[in-house]
Amino acid sequence: MATTSRRYPLIIGATLAAGIAAALLLQPRPPWRAPERGAASVGTVPAGGKPLSAQVREFEGSYPEAAEPTGVVRDVALEAAPVTLPLLDGQPLDVWAYNGQVPGPTIRVKRGERVRVTFTNRLARPTTVHWHGVRLPNGMDGVPGVTQPAVPPGGTFVYEFVPKDAGTFWFHPHLRSSEQVERGLYGALVVEDPAPPAYSRDVVWVLDDWRIREGAIDPQFNTPHDLMHDGRWGNVITVNRNIDERLAVRPGERIRLRLLKSGRSTAQRLAMLTTRRRRPRTVMGTSCRCCRAGTGASSGSSTTPAGSTRSTFTGCSSRS
Repeated sequence: MATTSRRYPLIIGATLAAGIAAALLLQPRPPWRAPERGAASVGTVPAGGKPLSAQVREFEGSYPEAAEPTGVVRDVALEAAPVTLPLLDGQPLDVWAYNGQVPGPTIRVKRGERVRVTFTNRLARPTTVHWHGVRLPNGMDGVPGVTQPAVPPGGTFVYEFVPKDAGTFWFHPHLRSSEQVERGLYGALVVEDPAPPAYSRDVVWVLDDWRIREGAIDPQFNTPHDLMHDGRWGNVITVNRNIDERLAVRPGERIRLRLLKSGRSTAQRLAMLTTRRRRPRTVMGTSCRCCRAGTGASSGSSTTPAGSTRSTFTGCSSRS
């Protein structure tokens, strides 16, 4: 009886707290009214009459709501299919590829142009195309079961959107991406500004790490070991599918280099080294922890010093 009697105050207190919470939730709120003329603005009021939250107002105006259409339509045919390619400096490798190449084709458009991609799935499994980082209509985002049905083997889907932002983006499957991306399905989308800064060349480099076992891609994906050790770590690092990618430059040349990392887990350090001198000299160095536990894209520019003739970017895995 003593134990039961001690529980009564707890039960009564919990009941009162629940009643007060319910009363507060059910209390009618006064309708929102626009501020009077001359009053401080609290942000744009969307349809429905509710003011924007402070978190949303903080970013108001940071991005354009829409891009001015130019009337230009860029039609692109994109196909995903299994193929054998001379990757990793000439070694034949069975991969899944867009348009028969890894990385897939670099799609270049200008901001405001309409992109129309007719995608065909030649894989034996369903897939989609997700446009990573691009602000577009929800139905074009490539998330199976959420924004579209998965594209079945032999099926097609048309993605159509007008990019609102200039920048470096990429595309890849959003269906079992832990395997499909690792097998080679990814490519770059470059949205150019109508008035870009001055540079000599615009170069796209895609970094990836491959887990190779006995001359083939390791077919074990999402293993308990990977899931417990921060994802799938590769043992071969590539830039644009090559182990040793080199870029010949001229003295004083300004290069716009767009970096895209498709590897899921491996951290990489990047440095641009001149090769004319006896000892490598760092021209542009970053401790580019390119999205430690994910993927991403970035771009930057560098002016090569007088006397340099060739530069090498090295990607170093912190763990193999």
